[in-house]
Amino acid sequence: MTAEAALSAPARALIAAACTVVLLAGMHFGASIVNVVLFSFFLAIIALPWLRKLEARGIPTLGAVLILIAGLALVAILFIAILNLSVPELEGALPAYQDLLAEQIARVAGLIAPLGLVIPDMREIDIISSTTSLIPTITTIIAGMIQFLIDVLLVIILSVFMLLEVSKWGATLDQTPKAAQTVLGQFINFSDQLIEYVVIRIQINLITGAATAVLLWAMGIQSALLWGLVVFVMSFIPYFGLALASIPPVGIAWLQLGLGGAVVVLVGIGAINFAAENIVFPQMAGKRLDISPLVVIISILFWTWVLGVPGMFLGVPLTLMVKYLLAGFDETRWIAALMGQAESPAASGLFGRFTMRGGRR
Repeated sequence: MTAEAALSAPARALIAAACTVVLLAGMHFGASIVNVVLFSFFLAIIALPWLRKLEARGIPTLGAVLILIAGLALVAILFIAILNLSVPELEGALPAYQDLLAEQIARVAGLIAPLGLVIPDMREIDIISSTTSLIPTITTIIAGMIQFLIDVLLVIILSVFMLLEVSKWGATLDQTPKAAQTVLGQFINFSDQLIEYVVIRIQINLITGAATAVLLWAMGIQSALLWGLVVFVMSFIPYFGLALASIPPVGIAWLQLGLGGAVVVLVGIGAINFAAENIVFPQMAGKRLDISPLVVIISILFWTWVLGVPGMFLGVPLTLMVKYLLAGFDETRWIAALMGQAESPAASGLFGRFTMRGGRR
């Protein structure tokens, strides 16, 4: 009698639950390291098809990896350049925002005065140094983005080694036991869906972010390029991201142009995103992640608690990976079905896509 057979189903479930709790606790306390590894892991998965295309053109594996890394570095440099141009502009405008906020509050005070409500004079409050004001919240977000870009360097380095290691997997994975191939096959299916989703998501976010920047620039909103970048990045967070990214530009539009300007910006950003999602890229409707909206929302909240702010971006990929791995076991396939139907792994040639010209570099 095997050890597995000696344990009852409730006992196995209890042990699995205990192991899961220990794993999540370890991820929570080691989030600073785990986040870097996870970002590197998913970046390597997304970059793998591009690596294949470069190799198909006769470029050696190492050279293809260096080309991909150079492209990622250029993107990171572009982000840093936008921040370097926009942050000083925003900081220089803070004193003006103090006066603009006071004017807008005075208008609101005039409207509600007949109701007997009194709003204090905002000129007596230093919104620049106040920890409860809007401006420190904005600067905190920007500082977090800068720190994230610094961490990107380490992520890129780890991704390089991961991509180079993939070249060794092809011959090995095809010789693994059938049970292991089933689980690994689910991982391959997860990779395919993640790549497909991320590519379309990048296209939609580029359109939304660029169009938002143009809209804000046309309306004369301060730091339009920065807010377009924030919209692009935050839109990777389903449901919550675009709403959070819209708060700063809508707030500044209210300060500069009044309530009407804020409404125009809010409606404009929503219209741009709707057009990108449903008109420019209508095929997105057929390529969404097969996870229910409720599971997506819960996963974002849960992984944010486990991993911190990066969990907002990693929540959906992690949940998708968990769904496909659960689908690889009979005991847990019903859980995967509740989260969304996962595809079955192919019967043959499952890991051929990992082979890089016979494993040569």
